[in-house]
Amino acid sequence: MILNILFVCTGNICRSPMAEYYLKHLIETKNIAFLTTFSAGIHACAGLPASEHAITVMSELGIDLSQHQGKQLTSYMVEFANWIIVMEQRQKNIIGKMNKKVMLLSEFSEYDIGYDITDPYGGTIEMYRTSRDRIIDCVDGFVRRFPRENGFDLPPDFNPFED
Repeated sequence: MILNILFVCTGNICRSPMAEYYLKHLIETKNIAFLTTFSAGIHACAGLPASEHAITVMSELGIDLSQHQGKQLTSYMVEFANWIIVMEQRQKNIIGKMNKKVMLLSEFSEYDIGYDITDPYGGTIEMYRTSRDRIIDCVDGFVRRFPRENGFDLPPDFNPFED
């Protein structure tokens, strides 16, 4: 079984692409074959590239966002996704009316459960780094906990973060 994970933010040019591409990086480097991911925005302008600062802060980790193009959230995406992970409670409220399998990304944080991941759009490079680091904390927590908590038969010693 493969889980399709959809990350959603507002414009699909900052936070959700950072989460999508970071999870893709983990899928490839940690051989997590049971996950696939994509992203969209509630108010996206289709075809816009990732923001310049998002590209920069992800490239600092060796992750290339330069080919990303923004996508508007569609009902097909909502139906296709096994789980939808949002950046803000407001987004959870909106999508939750369409679909019950919606979670706030920070529910997987190791440190600050339940907060909104602030939209850095138009902010400084440091604001983008802060959002990126919070996203990484949460995505790492998702990968550690979610599969086992949702019935995947994984070895007891499964830890994708051990080399």
